[in-house]
Parts: sequence; structure tokens; C-alpha cells
Amino acid sequence: PAMMTSMFLHLHSLKDTWNLHDLRMLWALLSALWAGSFRSSELLSPSESGFLQEETFCWKRLRERGGLVKGKWTNWFEIKLIRPKEFREGRANGINVELFEVPQSRWCPVTAMRAYMKDNILGEDENSPVFRWRSGYCVTNKAVNSFIREACGDLSEYPGDCYLATHSFRAGIASILGAMGVEEAKIQSVGRWQSDAWIRYAKEGISVRK
Repeated sequence: PAMMTSMFLHLHSLKDTWNLHDLRMLWALLSALWAGSFRSSELLSPSESGFLQEETFCWKRLRERGGLVKGKWTNWFEIKLIRPKEFREGRANGINVELFEVPQSRWCPVTAMRAYMKDNILGEDENSPVFRWRSGYCVTNKAVNSFIREACGDLSEYPGDCYLATHSFRAGIASILGAMGVEEAKIQSVGRWQSDAWIRYAKEGISVRK
């Protein structure tokens, strides 16, 4: 996807000015947001200096798995969400989101997370947020949105008040799956939408989606 390519190239341009921890961490986060169709609030802290134990993604809720999928050995990461939006609305008691390998892809979430874990200088204390800057401060939605705008450009001149932000990952997944002709129930399941709200993200008509 063009958005991920732009962010990858922008991160690459920063390799001489940013430290390796921050580069690896941010790419792992972006890859996870994309592959898991997460809401940013499910992974990130509400502020730089504080986090919510049950809502912020901490190390104890990350597990690496491996097994046969359709007869082929596959690796994936499992992320446990304790209080996703579905839980707060009384529709679930926590969920597991699986991030599978995407072979030969720059934005493979498994490769990105492994690289971050290798170069993470803060350690993996089970009760600490996964996504923290090298300084120890927590990554926030505001900081990630700022990076996305910097990497992908300003869309303010486009009609319809266009902009790119962390929520664009969820919109992008719905749009791509719709264009591929994936059945609507599966698209809804991937994004964990409990209603047909996802349809406004799909750029293809129903004749293509079916």
C-alpha cells in the first residue's frame, strides 16, 4: 500500500538521525496497526508519561506462536486486548488478535516486531507498555499522527477535508479487502466492527465486494 511505502521510505531517510530503538519500535507499531486493523487506543498510551494497565498494550500480552496453517509452517504474534472497544460496549470479554507473517513484505508484522525486540534497549518488563521511545516516554496517538503527516504529506488541499492518521489503517484494510472481493462478513470480522459502519470505508461497490 502506498501509505506504508511512504512511511517506510521516510523512516529510512531518518536512519542517520534517529536511534535504532526508535526506528525499529515505530516500524513495528505501524506494521501492527496495519496488519491487525487496530484502533490506536488499543495499543498506545493516552499520554507520554502515563498509561492504563488494562487498556495500553503491555509486554505480558504479547506471545509469539508457530504452527501449521493449511499444511505450511507459519509464525505469528498474538496480542491480547483486555479492554477493546467491544468490551467497553459490553460485547466481549477481551480478545486475541493474531498478526501473521507476510513473506517478502517490508511491512511484515512478525519481522518488524522481532527486529524491534532485538534492538529494544528498555527491556520487556511484563507490566510496561510495548511501544515506548528510547527516552522511556510512551508513544501517543498524537505523535504517530504527526509522523504519518510528515511521511505522507498534507492532504488539506484535497476536497472533503481529507487527512491521513492512525485510523487510516482500518479504513485501508476495509477498502483493500472490498476491492479484492472478500465477503462482507469476513471484512467485518477483520476490523471487529459490530455494525455495517465499515462500509463507509470501502471504496468498491457491493457488486465488486460480493
